[in-house]
Amino acid sequence: MNSTGDIFTGNNNQVIENGSVENSDRNNESNSTLAETANNIHNPLNGSFPIEMDLFRSTCHLLLVSTGVPLNLFIAVIIMAYKRLHNKPRNVLWLGVTCFNLLTLLTILIEFVAYHTQNNVVCLVFVSVTGVAYTSILFNLLLALIDRYAAIVHPIWHRQNVTVRWVVIGQSIGFVLIVVVIKFPFIAQLAPPYCGYYPVHAKLIAVTNFSLFLSCIVAQMTVYFKTRQYFNSSRRDGSEATVTFVLSAMQRQQQQRAIAANNSCSTPSNNSQPSRLPSAEAVVNINSPSANSAGDRNLIDSSSAVIVGSGNGGQQMVRLRRHQSIGGNRQMEVEATWSLLSGVFSLLLFTSPTLVLGFVEWGCRMSYGEGRCPPVIGIIMFYARELLLGHLVYNPVMYMIRNREFSSTVREKIRFTLRSR
Repeated sequence: MNSTGDIFTGNNNQVIENGSVENSDRNNESNSTLAETANNIHNPLNGSFPIEMDLFRSTCHLLLVSTGVPLNLFIAVIIMAYKRLHNKPRNVLWLGVTCFNLLTLLTILIEFVAYHTQNNVVCLVFVSVTGVAYTSILFNLLLALIDRYAAIVHPIWHRQNVTVRWVVIGQSIGFVLIVVVIKFPFIAQLAPPYCGYYPVHAKLIAVTNFSLFLSCIVAQMTVYFKTRQYFNSSRRDGSEATVTFVLSAMQRQQQQRAIAANNSCSTPSNNSQPSRLPSAEAVVNINSPSANSAGDRNLIDSSSAVIVGSGNGGQQMVRLRRHQSIGGNRQMEVEATWSLLSGVFSLLLFTSPTLVLGFVEWGCRMSYGEGRCPPVIGIIMFYARELLLGHLVYNPVMYMIRNREFSSTVREKIRFTLRSR
């Protein structure tokens, strides 16, 4: 079978023999472009097909896809189907994590198909999308931790300003920046896209993931210590405070209308006395803004507010008293510690081994040159990459276990389905 270059040369000679010199030049340019593209798709310097896979990796990929896709799809469908879930920023942040989990699973499937079909075009698609999905997972996990920190430290600002719209905007901007940074060699045309290993591309992915990994660890620790600080201040502060709530102009108008309506509906026997709205004492619970995870929803400023009187201008004096609950605080401390351990554990177990081995291999190549590193590093690196995929199953399972709002929604849906039958 003739090579691509032989076919192109034969066509050109036939054109020259026909006397079409101008068309021959155009065909030469077109043929050279096609030949260059064919060579770029599969770099001939790499020899064999660049994607490597054995029975162990193939089995891991099949298990992850068959397990991770149903779990993540289930979470995504539930969040999008129920308004009380997708109207809250913390659930939208987790919806972003779930979507990028699915994109990572799609990348795994593309790699699996590329290896078993030995198709260069599918391999080029894999090179084009690799790295983006997992880096986006780490970025969305960091956003969720920042959201938790803001909810604890600045609860009023968080409730007023952190909306679903701004969360989606932040996720979109982050995704675009990740694509630009990771795929910069291809965007800037510093390297032709081909089906193979490109060192600069791999280094950019490793550095970006390492930065996000460290940021997530620091954010987890910061959220934990801020939570402990909240508990300590909650124990010390048990005094009463008097707060004045001032009605807005619209609320005063509504109150006046209600008073007028109440007067018009009064019986003749009561017309001698001006009627007004009842000002009986009322007890309400004032809760701190909910944080990002189910465990943080227990961070409640357990207080009571008692209306002791009302003044002119729609002002109401309220006395607050904080109720101490030693057992409740201990339980919340345990949940905060569990949240820290589960978050840090997943990063250390699934993300850090591949990053550490990647930098070890990088330093070995810089010190001893290409092909002189111990083979054991490459072997360990080959299988350690599968640990990165543990997030795709671990994250959705932990979300369903720890997010009580999601769990209660699912239980209500199951009860409703069973009753309808």
